[in-house]
Amino acid sequence: MDVILNIVPRNPIQAMADGNMLQIIIFALFLGIAISLVGKKAAAVKSFFDGFAEIMYKINGLVMQVAPYGVFALIVPVVAANGPAVLLPLAKVIAVMYLATVVHALIVYTLVIDRVLDMARTTLNITGDATAAVFIDATEKKYADIDLEPEPAA
Repeated sequence: MDVILNIVPRNPIQAMADGNMLQIIIFALFLGIAISLVGKKAAAVKSFFDGFAEIMYKINGLVMQVAPYGVFALIVPVVAANGPAVLLPLAKVIAVMYLATVVHALIVYTLVIDRVLDMARTTLNITGDATAAVFIDATEKKYADIDLEPEPAA
């Protein structure tokens, strides 16, 4: 019960300072819903958050560009102290991850393609059956008054 009661923050700024993610998420949801409901009057606030989001995307992109150099800088002292053999377990993990990715892709994509093709075949069969039924019905109505039975021989 305490979790439910503590979902709504008493002070959103304090929740952010404390890193209380559940309260931050609830506050962000309420703020976003309110901005949407207010409409044009909240356009400036929406524009601010859109611009701030773009800034954060750019910062994240910059950090991701320099991340490999940081990882390299962290690995160099470990390799210098323990020798290059310390990288063997990492190479094994990388190889297993590549193998798992390939196996996963082959299994999942094969099943997905099979399901999609099965749905396409079913759709075509249903469409074909419906078209044939409509054509037969229209033909029967068109030629309903014509007697196609041969006259019995006397």
